[in-house]
Amino acid sequence: MVKIKTIGREDLENLWKNSNILSHFKREHYPFLVFVQKEDEIEVVIYKELNNLICANLPETTRIMIQWGGNWRSDFFHFSLKELINAYNEKYPIIENTEMEKYYELYHKETGKNALWGGSETKIFQQWFYSKRELEALNKEKGCE
Repeated sequence: MVKIKTIGREDLENLWKNSNILSHFKREHYPFLVFVQKEDEIEVVIYKELNNLICANLPETTRIMIQWGGNWRSDFFHFSLKELINAYNEKYPIIENTEMEKYYELYHKETGKNALWGGSETKIFQQWFYSKRELEALNKEKGCE
C-alpha cells in the first residue's frame, strides 16, 4: 500500500473562515488537487467544483491540497476529505426536509421552474441552492438576516 504524504500549511481554521474554499463556485485558477489511491499508484484528480468533490464517493481519508491565493503570496493547504466535509457541515448545517421544501418553493417562485423534475434542472437547482445558502450565511454573519 502506498502512503500519501502531502506537505503544506495546516492552520485550517483560518482557511475555512477567511477564504472562499467552502463556496460552490467553479474554481478555474485554484482547483482542489485530490490524491486518489488506485491499488499501487496515486492518481491526482483535479476538482473545480466543491459539490462534485463532496459527492465523488471517495474515502474520508483521501488527501486534498488547495492553493489559497493572496494579494502578495499564495499558500498551499492540505487536509483530508473528512476535514473538508466537517468544515462544510459546520458552516452550512444539514437542513431538514421541511426546510428543503421552502427552498424548492422559493426556487419555483424566483425561476418559474420545478427543481423536482430531475435532469439538468436538478443540477441548476443545486447550484442555486448552494449559492442561496452561502448568501444567507454571509448575511447572518453580518447581522443582516
